[in-house]
Amino acid sequence: MKKGLIEHVIEKKVFIIIVIILLMAVGFYSYINIPKQNFPEVVLPVAAVTVVYPGASAEDMEELVTKKVEETVMSLNGFDYCSSDVYENYCTVTVCLDMNLSQEEVDESFDDLRLKVTSLKETLPGGVTQISVNTDIMDTAGLLVAVTADNISGDELVQRATELKDRLKLLDGVKKVDIYGEQLSEVKVTVDVNKLNALDLSLSEISSLISAQNSMIPAGTMDIKQNVMTVSSNGKFASIDEIKNIIVGSSKSNGVIYRLSDIAAVKKSVPDEPRYYYNGEPSNLLVLYFDKGINVVTMTSSIRDAMEAFSGTLPDNIQVHEVYLQSNVVKTAINGFVENLAEAIILVMLVVMLCINLRNSIAVSIAIPLSILSTFILLPWFGVDIQFVSLAALIVVLGMLVDNSIVVSDSIQSRLDSGEDRYAAAVKGTEAVARPIFVSMLVAVSGFSSLFTLSGAYKQLAFSLPVVVITCLVICCLVSLLVTPLMSYLFLKKHDGKKEDKFKKVAQIYDQYFLMAFYHRKKAIASALFFLIVCALSLTLINFELVAKADKDVVTIEVRGDRENGLDKTEAVVKQIQGILAEQPEVEYYLSGVGQGIPRYDFSVLPKGVGDDVGDIFVRVDLRKGKRFDMTKDMVAYLQKELDEKVSGGQVIVDELGVIAFMTKPVEIKLYSDNLEDLNTASDMVAEVMSSIEGTKNIINSHDISTYNYYVDMDTKKLNSLGLMKAEVQNELSLALMGRDVSLYREGSKEYDVFLDSNIDSQTMLENFKVKSSATGSKYQLQQFADISPEPHLTGITRIDGHRGRVVGSYVDGGHSNVAVQSKLENKLSKLDFPVSVTLEKSGEKKEYMNVVKTIAFAAAVSFILIFLILVYQFNSVKKALIAFISVPFGTCAGIAGLFLTGQNLSLFALIGIISMIGVVLANAIMLIQFIDDERLKGASVLDACKTAGVKRLRAILTSTTTATLGLLPLAVGGDTLFIPMARLLMSGLIISMMINLIFVPIIYHLVYSDGKDNDPANSPAAI
Repeated sequence: MKKGLIEHVIEKKVFIIIVIILLMAVGFYSYINIPKQNFPEVVLPVAAVTVVYPGASAEDMEELVTKKVEETVMSLNGFDYCSSDVYENYCTVTVCLDMNLSQEEVDESFDDLRLKVTSLKETLPGGVTQISVNTDIMDTAGLLVAVTADNISGDELVQRATELKDRLKLLDGVKKVDIYGEQLSEVKVTVDVNKLNALDLSLSEISSLISAQNSMIPAGTMDIKQNVMTVSSNGKFASIDEIKNIIVGSSKSNGVIYRLSDIAAVKKSVPDEPRYYYNGEPSNLLVLYFDKGINVVTMTSSIRDAMEAFSGTLPDNIQVHEVYLQSNVVKTAINGFVENLAEAIILVMLVVMLCINLRNSIAVSIAIPLSILSTFILLPWFGVDIQFVSLAALIVVLGMLVDNSIVVSDSIQSRLDSGEDRYAAAVKGTEAVARPIFVSMLVAVSGFSSLFTLSGAYKQLAFSLPVVVITCLVICCLVSLLVTPLMSYLFLKKHDGKKEDKFKKVAQIYDQYFLMAFYHRKKAIASALFFLIVCALSLTLINFELVAKADKDVVTIEVRGDRENGLDKTEAVVKQIQGILAEQPEVEYYLSGVGQGIPRYDFSVLPKGVGDDVGDIFVRVDLRKGKRFDMTKDMVAYLQKELDEKVSGGQVIVDELGVIAFMTKPVEIKLYSDNLEDLNTASDMVAEVMSSIEGTKNIINSHDISTYNYYVDMDTKKLNSLGLMKAEVQNELSLALMGRDVSLYREGSKEYDVFLDSNIDSQTMLENFKVKSSATGSKYQLQQFADISPEPHLTGITRIDGHRGRVVGSYVDGGHSNVAVQSKLENKLSKLDFPVSVTLEKSGEKKEYMNVVKTIAFAAAVSFILIFLILVYQFNSVKKALIAFISVPFGTCAGIAGLFLTGQNLSLFALIGIISMIGVVLANAIMLIQFIDDERLKGASVLDACKTAGVKRLRAILTSTTTATLGLLPLAVGGDTLFIPMARLLMSGLIISMMINLIFVPIIYHLVYSDGKDNDPANSPAAI
C-alpha cells in the first residue's frame, strides 16, 4: 500500500527534526538581518517646483509664472492635486501624485516633470533667474545633530560642523549629510546714496569695479631658452582694506580720487538668515540620511562612535548634541514590541499547558516558534521589514498558530484513548481533520487577503499585516499537518483519566447551559438578538479616527506668523517659547528653527519650508521626571494652554508625533473663488463657525491680504527723453534695495561673499535716488521720470488645483473626535449663505475616514464572497455556509462595544481588526458544522449530533479562543497606541463569537435541518 506524506514524515523523523532545527536557526538569522524601522515607510509622492523672478509682484508672479507651472504639473501621469504659494519675487508649486502609483511610475512621472519644467523655461519671462524641481522634499532624516559653541564666530562653527560631516559621510549606509543654519559672514558693501548721487557713478558700475578688481586672468606663457614658463599675476583681494581702497572715480573739478570707502561702508557682517538654536544657543544642524534598505538598528553604535571620536578633538567650548537618531528610536521601539511578542508567546503557551497536559502542549507549542521563525525567512521576499505593523501581525496571528495543531493533537489523542497505536492514531487522526483544517486556513487567509484592496497611504501602512498573517497561517497549516503529527507520535500517550476529569467539569458546565438554551431556544435567540442590538447601538456613540497619535517622547511646536512677519519678530516669539520650555521639568532639550522648519525626521512630519514667518521647535521630553503627565498628549494640552496665555506675536500650535503624515488638517474646509473679497469673507465665516464648535483649537485662516507697498510708475515718454531704459532703472533699484552678491573674498581657506546694496530707507531717499543713463552718461533722480506712491498690493496668494483657493482648518482637543467635529462643522455651514462666487469643498480627516470606510466595506464584501464560496464548496450547502456566519455580526458588534466601553476610538486598524476577525471566528463554526455532519453520517440524529458537537469540540474551541485572546493581551494593555483598539476589538469579538458558536451554531443547525420530532420541550431533561 502506498504510504502518504504523514507516514513518510514519521518514518524520517530524525531528518525532519534536523530540518526543523535548521529552519528555526535560519529564521533567527533572518530576523537579525532584516531591515528594521519604527513604522512602515509611507511614501508620499510629492515634488515642489520653485521659480524665482526678482522684482515681480505676487499678482504678476501668479499670472506670468504660477499658472504656467500649474498647467505643467497637472498634465503629469498620476496627478492627484497641487497647491501653490505665490509671493513677491518667487512662487512654489507643490504637486502630489496618486499614492497608488508604483515607485517606478512615480519616478517616471518625476522624470517627466523635470523635462517639462526645462521646456517651460522658454515660455517664462526673461527676468526669471531660477527654476528648480525638488523631488526629495519628503526624504526622512536618520540623524539630527546640533553643533553649538561659546565665543566663536559662525564661520568657525560651520568649519567644525563640516569636519563632522566629512566623518559621518564615510560611514557605510550613509546616503548624504547636509548642514543647515550656517551663519556665514559676508563682506557687506553698503553705499551711501547721497554720496553716490554726487558722483558720475552707478551701482552697476560699482558692481563691475569690485568684480574686475578681484579677477584672475591667465597672463600667458614665455619661451625662455626652449623652456615654456607660465606667467601669472595676483588679482585677488588680499584683505578687506583692498576692497575699501578700490578707486571708484575722481572729482572733475579738482581731480580728487574717490575710493569705495569714501562712499560706502565696507565691513564683515552676518546676514539675517534662517537659523537654529539648541537649548537657546545658536547652532549648526547636521542632517544625515541613510541608504534605503539598510538595517538602521545596526547604525547606532557606528554613528555614536564617530561622534564621540570627533567630540574628543574639540575644545571645551564646542559641543556636539545628538538631537534625534532614528536607529536608536527604532531599536528601543522594536525591543519594546518584541517584549510584547514574548509576553504573548508565554501567555499562549501557559494556556496550552493548562488546557492540555504537558506532553500534548509540547506537541502543539512547537508550531509557534517554527511558524514565526519560518515567516522571518520569507519576509524579505515580500519586501516586508521588521516594524510595528509586522510585529503586531505576529501577535494577532499568534493565537491562531496553535489552533490547527490543537485540533490535530486532540484528534490524535482521541484515537489513542480509544486504543489505537501511536502510529495509526497519528496518521488517521491527522487525516480525519486535514480537510477542515485546510478549509479553515483558506477562510482565514481569504479574510486577511481582502486587506490588499486598501489603497493609498493606508495600503502602505497596513500592507505588512496581511502579508505576515497569511504567511504565518499557511506555514502553520503545513506545520499542523506535518510536524504536529510527528510531535504527537513522539510525545502523546493514552490518558489515565485524571486530567481529563478536570476538563470534564468545564464540559459539564457548558453542557448544562447549552441544553438550557437549546430547549428554550426562542428565549435564547431573542436574548442574543437583544444583546446584538445593544452592542450595535455603541456604533452611534463611539468616536471615529483614522490613526491614533504615536505617544512618543517628542512634542512639536509650530509658530505661524502673518506674511508681514520679519525674521526678528518670529525669533522673538520663538525665544518666548524657549523660556517657557526651559522651566518645564519634563523637557530634556529642544531644537528651534527660525525662518525655516526642522528637516523632516519622522514619517508623520511634513516639511515646514522656509519663510520669515516660519518657526519650528522639536522638544524631547521625559514624562517620568515631572510626574505630572501620564501621556504625551497630556503635556501637549498643558503646553498649548501655557503658550496661548503667555506668548504673543504669532500663532503657536503644540502637537505630538503621529504615524503617517496627513496632507490635511484634522478639521478642514477648502474654499475657491477668484474674488478675493468674497474669499476672505467666506473664510472668515467658516473660521467663526469653526471656533464656535466645542473641541476645536488653533484655527488656521491665512488671508491673502493687500498691504501698502511703494510702487514706481515709470513714464515711458520721460524715460525716452532722458535716454533711460526700464531695464537699467529696474537693475539699479534691485541693487539698491535688494542687494546682490557681486564677488568673492578669500581669507586663508575661508570664502566670503561680497554683497553690495545701499542705505535707502525712506520714500524721500528713494525719490532722490539717481539713475545713470548708459546712453548719455547723465544721472537723473527717480522722481524726474516716475511717480512713487504707496499702493495696496497682494504680498501672497494661495492657489489649489489651478484656482485661487483658501484652506481653513483647525486641530481638535483630546477627547473629541476629528470626524465628529467635522460633521458638526459641515452641518452648520450647510445652513449659511456664502457669496455666490465661492465654492466650498469638504476636506479634513472625515473625508479620508469615509474613503477608508468605503474601502474597508469593499474589502469586507470581497472577504465575505471568497469565504462564502469556500464554505459552499466545503459543505456543498448554502444553508450551512450561512449558519457558519452567525457569529460574525455578534463578534463585530461586541468588538465595537468593547472599544466604546474601554474608551477607545474606532480607528483604521480597528476596522482592519473587524475583517481580520471574520476568518478567525469562522474556523470554530466550520469545526462544529463539520463534526455535526460527520456524526450524522455515522447514523446519529440531528438532535444528538447538535447536542454533542459543542462538548466534543469544546476543548479545541476554548483553547484556541483563549490562546488568541490572551495572546492579544500585551498588545491591548501595554502595546502601541496604533494597535490597542484593534487588539481590544479582537479580544471582545473573539470571546463573544466563541460563545455564539458554541451555543447557537448547533441550535440554528437543528432548527434548519430537524424534522420537528425532537422539538418538544418535554424531551428536555428534568433538571431543565
